[in-house]
Amino acid sequence: MAKHNNKRPTEASAGSRSTPPKTGENTGHNLRKENK
Repeated sequence: MAKHNNKRPTEASAGSRSTPPKTGENTGHNLRKENK
């Protein structure tokens, strides 16, 4: 669980830098909801 949680936020952060903050945040939330 901890490993997955750590990887999710890390990936979202990297994406946020490439894309706008809104899109990055949305992607992170979606991934978290799907994982749950």
